[in-house]
Amino acid sequence: MNPSNSLIARFAQRLKNGIPFRSDKTIVLSKNYDDPLIAEYVTRKTMDGLRNTNSLDFNSQNYRYFALFAFLSDHSGLRVLDFGGGAGQHFYSLEKYFLNRISNWTVVETKSMVIAASKVAANTRLRFEESISSIIDQEFDFVLASSSIQYSKNPIKTLEELINVNARYMFITRMPVWDNPTTTVIQKSRLSSNGPGRQLYEFEDGVVEYQLTILNREIFERYFEERFEQIFCSLESEGVHKIEGRVVSQYGYLFRNKELA
Repeated sequence: MNPSNSLIARFAQRLKNGIPFRSDKTIVLSKNYDDPLIAEYVTRKTMDGLRNTNSLDFNSQNYRYFALFAFLSDHSGLRVLDFGGGAGQHFYSLEKYFLNRISNWTVVETKSMVIAASKVAANTRLRFEESISSIIDQEFDFVLASSSIQYSKNPIKTLEELINVNARYMFITRMPVWDNPTTTVIQKSRLSSNGPGRQLYEFEDGVVEYQLTILNREIFERYFEERFEQIFCSLESEGVHKIEGRVVSQYGYLFRNKELA
């Protein structure tokens, strides 16, 4: 199909659905990440990517997960806890490469995301839960938290809960930390920038707002010291956020459980 015809078709669908076109891009669509609108958009965007490519394409973010699973490829039957994994995009990105290595993949997400993503989950090894506490009695080999802890309501409590899962490895990636005191602000982004893949034009675009917490680096790293060994820490993206005139970069951390690994 001609791309321009496809674009016209999507615009026609917007008109059919009664979705207005706005030149004012400041309209606020949501002030809560647990909004069904965000969950529906991210889920449909994820499934749209699967329909068009059979697996989500690797991009500058996905290489992190590919590299880590290559590192763990000698471990079969991996049980993965993916905190803040959206509609399962990390699982879908990796399944065709490592499916024989994955026993089960559990995504912990908001209630709205769990409802939306569970309806369309495309693999029986993928499941969704609303809280870490609901699966704390289960065993996991690998905890993944990609750009998620900083958006939780209580990042320190979330961090403690993830450590208490007592997995063999923890990979915290796209994590903003700095040397200043822990700071919480409101982040604004486009609805269209949420989720993997192309923009869905049948949704009205606009601003979504949610809480963002930048943890103090020393405090963050100290939480792991007793039970985990830091294998590496790498600078992943510079100047991702600007808060109080200061830039904040994102880091990736790989930790290994001192007793289990």
